[in-house]
Amino acid sequence: MNMAERKKVMSVLFAIMIAVIVIPSVSMGLDDTTPPTISNVHWQPQYPNDESGIIISATVTDASGVASVKLFYCYQGGCHPPLTMQGSGSTYSKRIGPFDEGLLEFYISATDTVGNEGSTGEYSIFIDGTNPNVEVTFPNGGEYLSGETTLTWYLNDNNDPSPDVTIHYSSDGGTTWELVDEVSGGTSYLWNTSSLEDGENYLIKITAEDRAGNTAADESNAPFTVDNTPPTTNIIFDGEKNGEWFVSNVTVSFSAMDTASGVNITRYRMDNGTWQHYTDPFVISTEGEHTISYYSIDNAGNEENEHTASLHINKNAPTLVVNTPQKGYVYIAGRPVMKTLLGTIIIVGAITIEAAVTDEVSGVNKTEFYV
Repeated sequence: MNMAERKKVMSVLFAIMIAVIVIPSVSMGLDDTTPPTISNVHWQPQYPNDESGIIISATVTDASGVASVKLFYCYQGGCHPPLTMQGSGSTYSKRIGPFDEGLLEFYISATDTVGNEGSTGEYSIFIDGTNPNVEVTFPNGGEYLSGETTLTWYLNDNNDPSPDVTIHYSSDGGTTWELVDEVSGGTSYLWNTSSLEDGENYLIKITAEDRAGNTAADESNAPFTVDNTPPTTNIIFDGEKNGEWFVSNVTVSFSAMDTASGVNITRYRMDNGTWQHYTDPFVISTEGEHTISYYSIDNAGNEENEHTASLHINKNAPTLVVNTPQKGYVYIAGRPVMKTLLGTIIIVGAITIEAAVTDEVSGVNKTEFYV
């Protein structure tokens, strides 16, 4: 027997049961033919689960007074005997359940003191005993995060299109958890990690709760790294040096460090040329002044500020040409007077030595003469 058929049968039974009330009332001259008014039908919780008892209530009023209020219900197609609803003023209620997951159908019937009967339409309640299905998809282990990043997860529920979601993070591998935010539904969230300490033991946990109170949670399968600190890069020059100048070829190398996510790449350029990826040390052999710009990027995408270093190379000694005295002459009082036979220089008296010294790279620092 379905709900509609049961309702018809129960109405007939109630008509017979109250006949003893109707006949005396008519003989007494009462003319109330209006059935009770049933309104404000509701139930709590609004979305019950398989652990919830359900309180069904309604407001019932009648001019001649309410004699009885009955609750008729069927669960998963099986109908149960009517239950008397308890009244407090004009409010009548009845607690039923809990029930396993399934469909509960009910209606309310009321009879007044002169036998008039009224009933509501049918109501349906779905008892939800299934937890949401939630799964973290990013970050799920091994990623490097920096600044703002989008968290993503899979979420599905059999009876709630938009379960509530609570997001937590752990910086110690799941020992403790901190709240990120609470959102209604959705499968992504923009998370700003800028205020977090660098670390490699972070986890994300997503907890979903449907409107029936069923919950489920999932967290990252493995730790991920949060890194908001750029790398540090040092430049190394290797060559023979004299003062501020290198007097040999110079080997250039870079040493970059990043304690959180590690260094991804180091880039450099020489004398404002094209940027290149650094892989191995390289040699500068061209004399002159050179400027090298460089920086590194870590695995989380943090980019170091550009640095600049200069070096000077001069591998050749200055050029010196003695103009006075010249080989093969005899000088008297500083003046050449005759040639010598063996190409030697003979100086008699005082002489001013004159020489031209040039260095096109670094310039001449000093010139010394020895006799």
